[in-house]
Amino acid sequence: MAQTAIQFAFAGMEQTNGYEEIKRSVVEMLKAYPKLNAKINSAKRRSEGKGLVIRPFQLDPEVFQALKTVGRAYTADSADLMHSEKAERVFQSLSEKSGIDSAVLDQIAGLLAGTTPFGGEGYSYGGKVFATREAAQERAQGDALQEVEDLTAQKGLIEEALNDLKSFAPHLEKLLRVRYIDGEKITAACTKLGIQPRTQDDWHREAVGEIAPLLGIGRGW
Repeated sequence: MAQTAIQFAFAGMEQTNGYEEIKRSVVEMLKAYPKLNAKINSAKRRSEGKGLVIRPFQLDPEVFQALKTVGRAYTADSADLMHSEKAERVFQSLSEKSGIDSAVLDQIAGLLAGTTPFGGEGYSYGGKVFATREAAQERAQGDALQEVEDLTAQKGLIEEALNDLKSFAPHLEKLLRVRYIDGEKITAACTKLGIQPRTQDDWHREAVGEIAPLLGIGRGW
């Protein structure tokens, strides 16, 4: 009997923890909805080449020459320890000479690894360095276009989930809309819906469980 009681207690804890995790994901998605149109419009402008953050990039000539050697050392034959040892020696001498932090050198080597160094000047976007501004802009616009598609899909998913919930539980859809789309606190939501806080709590738990699978979150509750 004691073992059964303990197992029951653990099952209850797992159930509560599972619900809380699902609730966090649901609330996060619904709270993000009001800002999605603005984010989509911003991404659209960037996909058209407006408001892109692309900065000139320049390495000290001495640093660049050393890093060209490092790049060759890392890419010529990654399986040969001689190359990595050569690269480390260059890093060490460069760091001692210029005072550049080794972590920064590692990051720059990561940019060069697998590429052909194009020169000490270029354009930086999204943590990557490009040989021409055109190349950086092409990548930036492509990323922005993908962002438009992702955000539009997210917006559509939320709208469809709310509409589907409304089709069989309009009171639950209304509660979620008032709480997270309109942004009302619990007290204001209760007044608006004409319900007591205890009813709000019961409806809220049920609403989270119903809409979660419609949003592709867990299995609902």
